[in-house]
Amino acid sequence: MQHTFSIIYAKKAGILIRLALVVERQGHTIESMSTHPYGRNPMYWEMVITTRGDLAKREQVKRQLTKLIDICEVQVLNEAYCPNNLINL
Repeated sequence: MQHTFSIIYAKKAGILIRLALVVERQGHTIESMSTHPYGRNPMYWEMVITTRGDLAKREQVKRQLTKLIDICEVQVLNEAYCPNNLINL
């Protein structure tokens, strides 16, 4: 099953690899990843990742991402936020 996460994080060295490792450790495969500045403060960025993995592990991935020091916020985006035709581009 496909899952989309929105992650707000403080821009620091090594954060991308730590995020990827957390997702991979939980058995999810990263299908796409995009980053862009979040708001006007250049210190904070938003990353949107699309993964494929077990529905039961989705909340575990979210909890593990939230525990990382430089992470400010993690949201799971579902069909209410992203219609299927946008997720499967």
